[in-house]
Amino acid sequence: MKITITFDSLDELYAHMNLNKGFEPIPDTLAQAEQPAQEAQKPQRAPEGFQPEENPPFDEKPQEKPAADVTEDFRIEVRKFLARLNKSTGKNTASELIKAFGVSKLNDVKLEDLPALMAKAKEVYDAG
Repeated sequence: MKITITFDSLDELYAHMNLNKGFEPIPDTLAQAEQPAQEAQKPQRAPEGFQPEENPPFDEKPQEKPAADVTEDFRIEVRKFLARLNKSTGKNTASELIKAFGVSKLNDVKLEDLPALMAKAKEVYDAG
């Protein structure tokens, strides 16, 4: 599985890493060279107005969306739920469900088929 995240700046990346994962950012030596020594040691803060995406607990299930409102954002929710499903079953159950729609990758599943895929995934998750 490949997940791509895009940030507008290094500060946003560092804020994401600090708030969501607990990682410390690698110091930017060029930026530190331009700052006085006292400022370089201050902890970096998230940009004003930045809100990290809250991950639902493992046992929460994402909301189903009506077929008319399905967007690429819903594909991301499906991807997250399928990852939880694989983790809970201990095997690549998601791949089997995706192949039932006649494609090999989640990106190839049509938008209008995503609610049905999510429903099947929930059935398997609830049964397990």
